[in-house]
Order: sequence, then C-alpha cells, then structure tokens
Amino acid sequence: AYVPVRPNTVVAVDLVAHEILWRHKRPTPDGISVRGQAPPVLDRARNVAYLGYSDGTLVAVDAGSGDVVWTATLGKPREFFADVDARPIIVDGGKSLIAASYNGGLFKLDADTGRNLWKQDVFRIMGLADVGSGLLVASDGDGQVIGLYRSTGRIRWRYKLERGWPNAPLAVGHGLVAVAAAGGPVAFLEIATGRPKQLFSLGAGTSVPPFYREPNLVVLSNQGAFVALRYGQGISVD
Repeated sequence: AYVPVRPNTVVAVDLVAHEILWRHKRPTPDGISVRGQAPPVLDRARNVAYLGYSDGTLVAVDAGSGDVVWTATLGKPREFFADVDARPIIVDGGKSLIAASYNGGLFKLDADTGRNLWKQDVFRIMGLADVGSGLLVASDGDGQVIGLYRSTGRIRWRYKLERGWPNAPLAVGHGLVAVAAAGGPVAFLEIATGRPKQLFSLGAGTSVPPFYREPNLVVLSNQGAFVALRYGQGISVD
C-alpha cells in the first residue's frame, strides 16, 4: 500500500509483513495549498509509483525501493496553491503521464524521463479522470467541470456547477461522468457534451469523491448520509 501522510510524505507499507518498506518526503511549502497531495499511482508494468506533493512537484520512484527515478516541477512554488492534487493518469500504454498542479496547469509528461510533452496553463485542476473516447474530465477550482481531449489537453466542453466546489470526476458507465461537490449536488454529465442528465442533492454536499462499481454508485454526504444510487429503473439514475 502507498499511503499519503500529511503534510508531505508518502509511505510504502508491506501489508503481509506489516512493515514500512520506504518513506519519501518533500519539503513542506511555506504558502497555502488547496488539498496538498495527490493519491499515489502505481504503474505495475514499469514498477514505478508516481507521487504528487504540495510543493508542486511530481516524483517518479521505484515502487519497490522508493529510489527516485525523476522529479518534475509542475507548480509555481513561490506562489500559493502549487500543490499537485489530482491523481495522475497513465496514458499511451504507460509511455506518458498526464498530471496537474493547481496553479501550474495541466501537463503531459514522458514516463521515462519526466520531460514535458505539452502544457495547458489555463486551469486550476483539483481532480482528473480518464473517461474513455479520447477524453479526460477535470474538476476546476472555480466550480467548473471541463471535458478535455486527452491527446492535446484542449477543451471540448465546460459545465459550471450551480454551487459548491467539485471533487474528482468519476466515470460511471452509460456515457456518463459523476462529479460530487462540497456544498452542492452530485452532477451526472454526458461525457461527449458535458450536458447535465441529473442533479442529485445531498444537502450540504460531499467533500470526498463517490465510489462506483456497476451498477451502484455510493456517496457519503457531509451530513453523514451514506447514499447508494443505481442506474436504470426507468429514469437516468434512481
């Protein structure tokens, strides 16, 4: 297991031996961050783990030893909100990686070297999802959900939440992506167009992304409600 530990550390744990295998830490920035750290991503084929930190860096490490393979600076460390919050996405059969810093923008990186292949700097990305059909969906800090072309990072569509701040998007099949919002409803959007198919209100909203396993979507609200939704049954989501 690869476990983020605040304020700026990732620990690898052997779950069988009950031992810490390695620990990787970055300096804690002086400025303000949004969420601080991205969930680690493991590329099993390359045996590499990708770790995002609150100082705006993305680090590739050997998954077994924790040795650094490369480090890429995505954020603007002298400004607030440099943190890498969104879980990186492995693309091109493991040859490339898409990652984001809140104040630095969206990047496509070479998986072997961390070299920047392209950059789009017009976003404040808090979460990313690969939703198929050559598209990514990003949650943005100004309350927008954005559909992007995976090959270039260019915008296909935008959807503005009625209220609240979006969590990481989640593809839920049937051509839909779900985006929960802190202080707002869960929005079910068409992946191709960004048009809303349904809004589901949870009162105070939810601060954590939902979980999906066909056919159920599970959401934990900020008021402590545990809600299960199921696709089908006569309307888009029951």
